[in-house]
Amino acid sequence: MRVSNHSLVVVPPTWTTCVRWTAFGVASAIGACTAPASLGPEAVNEPSLRDGSALMRGRPSWSPPAKTLGDSTALAEAVEGSSLARLKIVSDDAADGGDELRVAMEAWLSRRISPRAQTQGEVSIEVEVTVRELGARTSNLRVRQVGDCEPLRQWFALHETLEIARHSAALEALQDALRTQAQATLTSSTSWRALEGASLENSPLETSAARTRCQSAAASLYDRLTACEGKADACVDTPTVTLDGAVALTRVDPWYPDRETCLAELGAPAREFEAWISALADRGVEVLAAQPSLPALDRLARTRWLFEALEDLCVPRRRVVESHEVDRLNNLLDTYGDLYGVAAVQTPAVERSEGVVYVAGRGTMRELGRTRPTSVARQLESLVQDFRAVSEGLGHCDAASGAPLEIVVAREGVEVLRTELFPEQLWCTPDPAAQ
Repeated sequence: MRVSNHSLVVVPPTWTTCVRWTAFGVASAIGACTAPASLGPEAVNEPSLRDGSALMRGRPSWSPPAKTLGDSTALAEAVEGSSLARLKIVSDDAADGGDELRVAMEAWLSRRISPRAQTQGEVSIEVEVTVRELGARTSNLRVRQVGDCEPLRQWFALHETLEIARHSAALEALQDALRTQAQATLTSSTSWRALEGASLENSPLETSAARTRCQSAAASLYDRLTACEGKADACVDTPTVTLDGAVALTRVDPWYPDRETCLAELGAPAREFEAWISALADRGVEVLAAQPSLPALDRLARTRWLFEALEDLCVPRRRVVESHEVDRLNNLLDTYGDLYGVAAVQTPAVERSEGVVYVAGRGTMRELGRTRPTSVARQLESLVQDFRAVSEGLGHCDAASGAPLEIVVAREGVEVLRTELFPEQLWCTPDPAAQ
C-alpha cells in the first residue's frame, strides 16, 4: 500500500489555500490563487513559460531560518580590550557545578582576552563575566528568527502556478475524457443500480455503526452516480488526474474508512461498482499514456518532493547557518533546474497501481495508476535526497541542545551588558580571529 500525505505545491502562508492540484479544479484554482509579482522589497523576475528550465534561475536571495536570542557580537565587544577576566558560573546542576559550561566559556574568553604583563603606567582592564544556565526558565525569552525562506518558497509557488496554467487546457481535456468515458459506461450498465437496494436492506447480522455507515455510503454513491448519468460534470467518483510526486490516477473511495466491512456487508452491488471503476482505470491509463503533455506534467509532479524538502528546511530551528552551506544547497538547486529542463523530453510509462493517497483539498483517495519515473526523473529524485541530506546536517552543532544562557558583563563593578544567548551562538559561530 502506498500512503502519501502530500499535495502538489507548498502554498506560502500569504496565499489562500484554495488551490486544488487536481485536473478538475485547475482552471478555477489558477484564477482564484494568483502569485504576487513582487516578493517583499526584492522584485523577482517571472519564470519563463517556454520550457520550464528557468525553475531555479533568477531565484531571490534566501537563507534557512534559525532561532536566536541576543547578539553574540555585543558580548564580544563588551569584553574586547580586557586583559583579565573573572568568570563566575551559576548552575542549577549541583552534581557537576557547571564544569562543562565553565570549560567552554573559558575557551571562548581566551580567544578574546589578551593577558599581558603590566608595565609601568599600564593598567590592567578586568571584566567579570557571570554565566547562568536558564534551564526551564525560558518561557519569557524573546526568541528571534534570522534568515528567511519565504522568498524562495514564493518563487517556487509562482513557478508552479505558471506551469499549471501552461498545461491547464491539457489537464482539463484529460479530465473531460475520463468523465465522458465514465458517463458512457454508466449509461450502458445497470448493475450499479443495485446500490439503491443495498442501502435499504436489513443486515442478517446485528446492526452496527459500521453497517450503518456503509448503507449511508451506498445511498450517497447511488445519488452521485445517478447525477453522473445525466451530466458528465457531476461524475465525481470517476478517475481523476492528480499531480502528486508522479502523474497519478486517483478516485474517491466511497467506503472509506470502512472499506473491507462495506465490501463484505453490501456484497454484489459494491463489488460491481468496484469492477466498473477498475475497468475505467484500465481505460484511464491508456488515455493518460497518450497525452502529449505527459512528460512536462510528470516532471512538474515530481518537483513536489523538492518542495517538501524545502518546506522541512524552512522550519525555524536552533542552528547557526554558514554561507558556504547555503551555497551548497543552491548548487543542488541549480543542478536540479538543469535536469528539470531535460526531463520534458523523456516520456514516462503509465501503469496500473493500487494504493491509498492523501490529496490536499480532496482527502483520502484510492490510487489507480501512476507514471513510472524516467532516467532523468530518477536523477531528480536523487538530487532531492542529496538536498535533504545537506538540509538535515545544516548548522549542526551539539551545543544546540544545551540550555539558554544569561550572561552579565561588568567592568569595575558596573554592569555593561546583560544578554541571553543560545550556547550555539557562541560555540558554533566561526571565530573571526581564526579565519
